[in-house]
This record gives sequence, C-alpha cells and structure tokens, in this order.
Amino acid sequence: MLAVVYGLVTHSRILSGDPGNERMQEIAHAIQQGTSAYLARQYRIIGIIGFVLFVITIFLPGLEFSTAIGFLVGAVLSGACGFIGMNVSVRANVRTAQAASNSMQSALDVAFRGGAITGMPVAGLGLLGVAVFYLVLTYFDLSCSRVIISLIVGGLVPCLFGAMAWRRPVVLQELSFSRFAGSSGKLPVL
Repeated sequence: MLAVVYGLVTHSRILSGDPGNERMQEIAHAIQQGTSAYLARQYRIIGIIGFVLFVITIFLPGLEFSTAIGFLVGAVLSGACGFIGMNVSVRANVRTAQAASNSMQSALDVAFRGGAITGMPVAGLGLLGVAVFYLVLTYFDLSCSRVIISLIVGGLVPCLFGAMAWRRPVVLQELSFSRFAGSSGKLPVL
C-alpha cells in the first residue's frame, strides 16, 4: 500500500514541476499524443487477447471461475501499471529537460522520480492484488494456490505482449515530427 501511496505522491510532485517554455510544451504534447495513440492500439490488441484467454480459462475443465477472475484482475492491474507508468514517464521527460536548464542534480531528481513512478506502483499493485485476492479467497474458503498463480499469469500477459510490441518497429501516423524538424530534418535545440 505504501508503494501505491508513494506513486500517487510522486505523480503529483512530478506534474507540479515546470513543464518548460512554449516550444518544449508543444513538442511534449506531440509526444504525448503519439504515446496515447500507441498505447490505445497496443492495449486494444492486448485486451482482445486477454479477453480470449479469460474466456478460455472460464471453460477449461478443472478450473474454478475464481481462477478466471484471478487472471482478469492480474491483467487489469498490470495493464494499469503500464499505462500509468508510460503516461507519467512521458510527462516527466519535458520536466527533466527543463530541470536540466537549472542544474544536473535537479534533472536527475526529476528523472529518478519519473522512473520510480513505473517501478513502485508495479510492485505495490502486485502485492496489493495478491494480498486482497488472498483475503477474499480465504474468506470464502476457496483454493488459493491455483487462483494466485492465475493472478500472476494474468499480470504477465500485458508485460509479454508489451515487450513484443517494443521489439517491432512502430509507425505512429498520428504524430508527425516534420512540423518541428524544419528543412534540415533534425529537431531543433531547445
């Protein structure tokens, strides 16, 4: 629970930082649009695959419905962590660049917190999911080991498919850097 609270507090601190000048904000907004388009496409595919696996898990002989629910909860928590982490990381980048104009230490501080926002909630939500699911299962006298394993496997699905998506080239047609690049084809120095 502390990791989730740390993530919320750090998220607020990062977003309260200086986002830089108008040009930096324009570039950051374009990157956020591209990231959002990429995540929407990736999570749509992961959602379809996850739903198919969820339905298959429901109808597999020898598995209880709670096993399928464990898979679903794990996948949703993992997907939420990835979505939150990516969005905060993208927003932290422009604030890191602005902080670097003040000092290297402040830039490193913002960059570290921006990266920690991905790691801490993953660990926190994972542990919280396992703990809450365990309490619910023991309250209803249900078998725990198989369901907890399905929760973990569900959490791996977005990670596995997300990792495969990063290994192939991604073209974001919604985002064009040509408006920033000018005739040289290089991004300007801010």
